[in-house]
Amino acid sequence: MGTVEATSVTLTPPGGNPLLITSIYISPSISYQHINTDLEAIFSLGGASILCGDFNTHLTFWGCRRIDYRGTIIKRLLDSTDTQLIAPQISTRFGHTSTSIIDFALTRNLHWHCQVENRPGKLSSDPNQF
Repeated sequence: MGTVEATSVTLTPPGGNPLLITSIYISPSISYQHINTDLEAIFSLGGASILCGDFNTHLTFWGCRRIDYRGTIIKRLLDSTDTQLIAPQISTRFGHTSTSIIDFALTRNLHWHCQVENRPGKLSSDPNQF
């Protein structure tokens, strides 16, 4: 992996299909060059997949007030593949002068109804987790 830090587990229920669940972290200080390649490498590990975590990307498409190139890369992935976005409606990061949604999930080959439930401040130093 060139950019993405990830930990994955595959759950396979008896008689069922495997589900890959991956926790993602993309440092804001790392170059964006390999984001698409890294995410595709993770998706290639399993059929139904959920990648969730701190992507440190911004795009108005999922509720941020600004756009960055990393967000554009994720949007291109959504537009060109069978990848879906699951994002909260409220900010997941609070800075001194701004808020943003940098924590979300990407799914592929997962044909379930998915819904975001926010649990403010319950799990870590991040104020809003989903």
